[in-house]
Amino acid sequence: MRIKELLNELSEKGVKLWADGEQLRIRAPKGVLTAERKEAIAKHKPEILWRLRQNNFDSSIAALPVIVPEPDKRYEPFPLTDIQYAFWVGRMGVLELGDVANHGYYEI
Repeated sequence: MRIKELLNELSEKGVKLWADGEQLRIRAPKGVLTAERKEAIAKHKPEILWRLRQNNFDSSIAALPVIVPEPDKRYEPFPLTDIQYAFWVGRMGVLELGDVANHGYYEI
């Protein structure tokens, strides 16, 4: 069995694999890890560890947004967030219960 097929099969069965240093950690539902699957995992352990490390590295980088500098737009205003927009609309007198500022109360 090829390693990619093995990893796909294990994933479909709910098996979780992760690298802990040089150790391969496995969490699987009861009865899923048959002797044949354990043997295949042991046979491909170095390759599995390498792929897990590569995937963790790639996924952590892919999760970050790409920053594109635009120096000519640095003084343009940013769009309001949802909560900023809600506060801004609440401060206006166009709504029946509007024209009210944000209030806070602290006890010392």
